[in-house]
Amino acid sequence: MAGRVARFNFYLVPALAMLTLLRVQLEAMPHGAVGTQTIYVPRSQPIPVTVETLYLLTEENVVQARMVQQFGTYAMEIQFNQWAIPLLEHNSSSHQGRRLAIQAQWGPKKEYARWLAAPKMSKRIINGTITFTPDATLEECQQIVAGLNNNARKVKSELTW
Repeated sequence: MAGRVARFNFYLVPALAMLTLLRVQLEAMPHGAVGTQTIYVPRSQPIPVTVETLYLLTEENVVQARMVQQFGTYAMEIQFNQWAIPLLEHNSSSHQGRRLAIQAQWGPKKEYARWLAAPKMSKRIINGTITFTPDATLEECQQIVAGLNNNARKVKSELTW
């Protein structure tokens, strides 16, 4: 019996440790206004993007994350919850052409942190889903997706107790 408990804890601890932080911020006007910061995405050929420092969405708004094929490569698709859908729809229609800056922090000790992408909102986002090609390896993307899905399960279980 004690062997089963030890084995259960052994498998449970890594799953709980693999939580991922996600921050989605809206592009701001690049005039150095208070409440903004300049980020650089991607790492290989960085372009400056001025973003609002307040988060539009976080990992707590994620319902599901997954890897998808897009334009001959892999992409990340993040589905946000019912509270985030109107936020995305409003911001994508009123700020069309601006970017959403997406940052993640992941790993067993959250030791990896990076701006993953800054996709332009070229049309209204009415379904609460963002799909983007991340500045990350396939293995890193899989870790991020797994962590976001662990978060989503944790948030769902907290809401349904």
